[in-house]
Order: sequence, then C-alpha cells, then structure tokens
Amino acid sequence: MPTEEPVLVFDEEVDVGSGVRRVLTANPSPMTGPGTNTYLIGERELILIDPGPDDHPEHIEYLASIVGDRLRYILYTHHHSDHAPAATPLAKATGALVLGYRHRLAPPVDNTIVDGDGFSVPGAELEVLHTPGHSTDSCCYLLRTDGPDGRANAPVLFAGDHMFGGSTVSVRPPDGDMTAYFASLQKVLDLDPEPAFIAPGHGPLITDTKGTIAYYIAHRLGRERQVIEALEAQRRARPADLIDTIYGPDLAEGLRRAAQSNVWSHLRKLEDDGVVATDDRDDVEAFWTLL
Repeated sequence: MPTEEPVLVFDEEVDVGSGVRRVLTANPSPMTGPGTNTYLIGERELILIDPGPDDHPEHIEYLASIVGDRLRYILYTHHHSDHAPAATPLAKATGALVLGYRHRLAPPVDNTIVDGDGFSVPGAELEVLHTPGHSTDSCCYLLRTDGPDGRANAPVLFAGDHMFGGSTVSVRPPDGDMTAYFASLQKVLDLDPEPAFIAPGHGPLITDTKGTIAYYIAHRLGRERQVIEALEAQRRARPADLIDTIYGPDLAEGLRRAAQSNVWSHLRKLEDDGVVATDDRDDVEAFWTLL
C-alpha cells in the first residue's frame, strides 16, 4: 500500500510505497500541477520512469547522483517536453538504455517499445500498456513485484498524463484523440487485479483506482453533453465559440487554449460517433454543426 503523501519537496527522493520512490521536478505550472513526477523502481538495479524536462539541470544532476551506476533503463510515458527530454542527458551521464514508444518528436531511444513488452530488474517487472489519447505515444507501465513471503503484491500503475492526481487531463488534437482516450481509460479500468495505486505524471498518488477512472469517464461524458448543448444553442460554431458557454466567461486566459483543445477533441469524437459534422476536423478554426 502507498505511504501517506508527504509534503512535496523538489529534487528529493521520497518513498511512496510498494518499493517505488518519487522525485519531483521544480517545474510547477497550471498545466503540470506541482511539477513532473519522476519514479524509481528497484534496488541493486534500477528502472526510472519520466526523467522530466531537459531545462532543469539540477533535477538531472540529482537523479544521476542517486542512481550512480545502478540505472539500467530510462522510460518515458510520452514524448511531451515535461516528461521525456531529460532522458538524453541522463543516459549520457549514467550509461542507461532509453526506451520509449515511437514518435517523431520523441528523444532518441535505444529500443522502441510496443504494447505488451516487458522489462525487469531484480525484484520488479514492468509491462507496457499503450494507452493513446493524451498523445498517440502515451503509455502506462504496470509494475509487478513479489512480497517478502513470495506472494505477488498488488500491481502499481504508472500513468504519465493518462491521469493526473487531483485533476483531469487535457486532450489536444491532432496528436491527442478523445475517441482513443475513452478506449484507453476502459483498458485501464479492466485491469485485473486492480492496481494498489496509480502513480501519475503530476500530482499525488491515486489510491481509489477504479473510482477515479470511473470519475474520468463520467466527467468526459458530461463535458461531451455540454458540447452538444452549446453547439445546439449556436447551431454553427468553432471550438473557441463554445468555451464561454461550457467553462464560463471568467476562465483564466492561460487556460483558454487548453479548453479550446478539449472542446475540439470532443467535437472530433462526436464526429466519429456520427453526431456532428465539419468541413475540416483537423482545423481548430473550422465550423461544426449538429447532424
């Protein structure tokens, strides 16, 4: 089981339970929450998940100092700039192999991973779950370990930006896809046995795994209904035209782009479902109508 959430401190190794340690990057923002979570697994040999951005050298130096020559694999959950770029300098400093799903914007990898791949160090085994939606290359990692009595512990899921601790996730087309996101949420919901906890890319641990996933699905379905109702009222509109109706006129300017992307992504899913139509689904400025 996870330990009680400690006070968040940047660049400090913290045990969060089940043999997992977390190091928080000092890159807090409205889109990253408290910052990017880097996770370490193993003892004699280590796996590191989400090394973070490459513009925080103090974070990279700290990671290199605590892993020494024990780091075997560096994995990132997706290519975004707050998760993956530090893989390159950290690999150079430690000699570890970089593993990641193929994406044209991702840093170089030593090996490309696919759904179902497995990687292990003594005492721990990771399985790759391809979970597109937030991005085409988004992956979760399922950790399996054995307890001191030899029986298997409940697994732990490293979710990247598939789920946040304490908030919902932005899905930005064209690389983000809401139809795929719904399918990936269901894929995680169907995991058996249920993970003991979810270690997200941002925010605190998620301990109510199935309840949180069910909330994510319900939240997205609710937002979808709002998009339909707003479009019905305006008859013909661009994603930006629907923001005030859905999110309210007082939405902070820094969040309007993310809101526009989410509305656009919902409209693209609704087109997949045969509910709306547009002349160009790949143009955020295109107009949409209900069928």
